[in-house]
Amino acid sequence: MAGAKWAVVIGIADYQGTGSDLWHPDKDAKEMYSELTGQQGYPKANVKLLTNSKAKVSAIVSAIDWLVADEKAGDEVVFFYSGHGYRAPDSEGWDSDVELDGNDKMIVTYDFYGLPDGWFKTKFAAIQSTKFALMFGSCHSGGIFDDNDDLQGTGRIIASACKADQYGWDYLQLGNTLWGYYFVDEALLDNRASSVEAAHAYAYPRVVAMQPDSQPQLYDNYPGDFTL
Repeated sequence: MAGAKWAVVIGIADYQGTGSDLWHPDKDAKEMYSELTGQQGYPKANVKLLTNSKAKVSAIVSAIDWLVADEKAGDEVVFFYSGHGYRAPDSEGWDSDVELDGNDKMIVTYDFYGLPDGWFKTKFAAIQSTKFALMFGSCHSGGIFDDNDDLQGTGRIIASACKADQYGWDYLQLGNTLWGYYFVDEALLDNRASSVEAAHAYAYPRVVAMQPDSQPQLYDNYPGDFTL
């Protein structure tokens, strides 16, 4: 018997105030939500979609707590984020991890809280599923899994928009972020890829062709293809 399917999907373009807004991360998230609840058969009750002002730190923490509490061994789990990313020196004390490059990497909530890689590591350590995909469309997102003891684990696959020391890009004319356009919109939503691995393979050369200093990354410890 197949397990249940669970997901938390986050996209923030309209940040609190006006000075830090982006164009399209919320579109990335809405398209991922459509892909999961449409072609992939995720029940809408099992998917939390948080965009813009709904993605405050309290709401994101609550959604992740819900995910960890409800998923079980044998289930399929997805975490997706598109929005601002940030990195800061370990010395600033964002978490207790000591990073090889000396920097904590994090996502940025609507209300400008940073949730660092060490925090995600602690939260997701409780995930029982061995079919767990994590996708990060943000600046420095490859740094969320650049150390061996970050979010890696058995049955996990992690995709990012760029390396730890690089920026992700948001293109007005694409209607998505650069990575989101090729990874989510074209590869998954338009059925040019049927797995996370294939979506990464599709997106990588196209992203790099447009922005050579933004190289999507993939960690894959899932046996076979993680179909989406």
